[in-house]
Amino acid sequence: MLGTNGAAQGQPKQGFRIEWVDGAVSMELYPGAQLETIRLYTRVIEQFAAPAANRATQLPPEPAAVEQTTTIAPETRSDHVDQESTGTSDTGAQSPEPSADHSDKPEWLSEAILRWRAEGGVTFSDTTWIYSYEPSFRQFVELLGDTRRDVAQEDGTITPSKLDIRLADLTRRHFVQLHEQMKLMPQRQGKRNDGIEAKEVIRRAIAERARPQSTENVAKKLRHALPCVRFLKKKGWINEALLDEFTIQLKDADARVSKAKKKFKKGKAGAVGLTREEMRRTYVSEAYLQGAIECDWKHWIDPLRIYSAARVSEIAQLLTSDIIYICGVPCISFVDDSPEDEDNEAHTGGALSKARTEEEYRRLKNTASRRVIPVAPQLIKMGFLDFVQHRRELVGKVPGPLFFGLKWEAKSGYGRKPSEHTLELLKTAGVWQKRRKVGHSLRATCAQHLDRLGMQLEDIQRYLGHSTGTELEESYMEGDEGPAYPAERIAKLLEQLDFGVQFPTWAEVLKLREQCAREQQLSRKNGYARMRMTVADKDGVVHA
Repeated sequence: MLGTNGAAQGQPKQGFRIEWVDGAVSMELYPGAQLETIRLYTRVIEQFAAPAANRATQLPPEPAAVEQTTTIAPETRSDHVDQESTGTSDTGAQSPEPSADHSDKPEWLSEAILRWRAEGGVTFSDTTWIYSYEPSFRQFVELLGDTRRDVAQEDGTITPSKLDIRLADLTRRHFVQLHEQMKLMPQRQGKRNDGIEAKEVIRRAIAERARPQSTENVAKKLRHALPCVRFLKKKGWINEALLDEFTIQLKDADARVSKAKKKFKKGKAGAVGLTREEMRRTYVSEAYLQGAIECDWKHWIDPLRIYSAARVSEIAQLLTSDIIYICGVPCISFVDDSPEDEDNEAHTGGALSKARTEEEYRRLKNTASRRVIPVAPQLIKMGFLDFVQHRRELVGKVPGPLFFGLKWEAKSGYGRKPSEHTLELLKTAGVWQKRRKVGHSLRATCAQHLDRLGMQLEDIQRYLGHSTGTELEESYMEGDEGPAYPAERIAKLLEQLDFGVQFPTWAEVLKLREQCAREQQLSRKNGYARMRMTVADKDGVVHA
């Protein structure tokens, strides 16, 4: 029996057990093992199980047993054949390349994915992994898996009876079948119960004749896995043929996306800009005005989305310190001060706050989204700067949220409620069209208007938070307040923006709120008087 136990008193055991039992290698990893222990566990398996398999050939033959959760039959080991040298198989198993180090090669695909995330130079945040990449890789392992086993998670816990597959058993045919199965996955499978495996989801979808997911989703999920597959090839854990096959399948998925777009009669299947009439119907309406009277964020967030072309989550998370002045021009600073943002260490002043809790961290989609843009003159005329000053007086010296009443959520930040409100306005106005005329259309509308006004493409890209891909932007466009931008020149151009909507000013909204408050107070008084008269009628006595 082999093992290690470095656990402190009262802490989970950091150890594992490996032993030879009746012609098979039996393994056990203690619950709560840390990532370092898991890595040592996989290395010892490689060093121990192979000699054990060789010894097994000298023993009397035993009846073949069904593979159990934590048992590996020696005859299933794949390191006894150099399949690439024979040229007779398309499997991923091969003799180690002279330059490859196989001393710590993981055995299972799920273990290899964990190694890629830990050692492959992955830069996305934990939130991106949880809500975007992890569901994709979970589907890959479940669709490729041919063996049930106990899987050690990154936090050291053990998840029992999960589908998995050995790296040595992967073939080109597996990647072909993976692509074909992904085409059958139904729409919105992310809403499903995580206890239902991908193969069962497909079976139910076929039985119910559910509509399969879009070609874009299939291609996106395959693209999620490409860096991992490249990492496995670079480490020598799979051969060149497997990487080639995966690349072929991804190209085929991208080709299906292009073909689907060509069939779409009105061009690209996505959010499109709104016409002036549609904008007027949506925002010169009782529904919008009622929301503006109800609370501040319903008044300001949509006009900010329209004139800044910013994403709803970017605006909803603004702090009172994010409105700054550059060369006398009021600007909005969109920053990322989450722990995952490596650039944050170099920018500790200006608009950046010292976030104390996870809810206070502001997140952006990517590095290019970090930008400083001028406040549109139309927003200033609406009284936006007066509103900001009002908020600063309320929150005090310590920067606080610009909009009260929004709840932070791990996936959408503060943007869920504003996004739902915009969607409701579009539906009430009869403008909404599925996937075409939605909240993101406000961003498209602004971008199209900027193009019509003659703004340079590079300025539009930086205004929207897109990378220009130039060395100038990458290396030389940084100032004390953040990414430099020609605020004075762009602000003059923004004066020409006209969406056909006259939004109520901050002062007008405040007067309407006062009027509504007086009417509600008068209504309550009248209601109380009517109630007293009713009581007097019943007992014949008028109560003073």
